[in-house]
Amino acid sequence: AHIMLSIRSQGDHRVFYNESRELLQLKSKKSGAVKTWRPCPLLELADYEKWLNKNRQRFDMGSREASKRPMAKTLLLWPPTTIRESHVTDDQIVEIGQIKALAFKRKGTIFVINKEDLTAFAEGWLTQWSQ
Repeated sequence: AHIMLSIRSQGDHRVFYNESRELLQLKSKKSGAVKTWRPCPLLELADYEKWLNKNRQRFDMGSREASKRPMAKTLLLWPPTTIRESHVTDDQIVEIGQIKALAFKRKGTIFVINKEDLTAFAEGWLTQWSQ
């Protein structure tokens, strides 16, 4: 299994997924202003996966290994940026190992976790696919 990480921070903001527009938005903890996260990390992760498939030889991967192995595309939020839990719906939450992560369906499934959950997420993902 593969885990692709994109580590991002947007200052003192809370992140939430706008389902109608299919993108991540940021709400300021101080002023309450809402803005769109540009460039969208969900689209960037999809582009990273395409790049990896095209350049798999650099990593000594065959076509089967690059395209058939499960890949966890993961947006890791670095403090002070956090997830805005009041905008999370039950269908966006998945359990990976011992943690609950957000999973958004945009060009594949992309997981969003906080920095503190990285080790537990990686352990859970690798355990899930090694069985």
